[in-house]
Amino acid sequence: MLQEDTEFHNCVAWRGLADIAEQYMQKGKKVYVEGYLKTRSWDDASGVKRYKTEVVADNVILLGSAGGNSSDSYSAPNFEESAPAEPAQTRKSKPKVEEEISIEDIPF
Repeated sequence: MLQEDTEFHNCVAWRGLADIAEQYMQKGKKVYVEGYLKTRSWDDASGVKRYKTEVVADNVILLGSAGGNSSDSYSAPNFEESAPAEPAQTRKSKPKVEEEISIEDIPF
């Protein structure tokens, strides 16, 4: 038997993407959020360690817009491209891009 289920997740957006989310998102509206997971930890007032996992948004697509079939997509701006150029000797090397992971490599 097919059962419909809804899940809610804490999402974080920064800079321009946060402005767009604030302006266009409304409670109860469906959105597609693409990003990465980030877990934070802290000690609460009673000394108990607490954890919170959030989705840090890189891309947001508003689903089911007022127009019906269309959807609007917004991405976080890439600030690396607009940064001032640094001399080659002071520029840090970028991390190597990892090779693609196949489905067979996932342990679960």
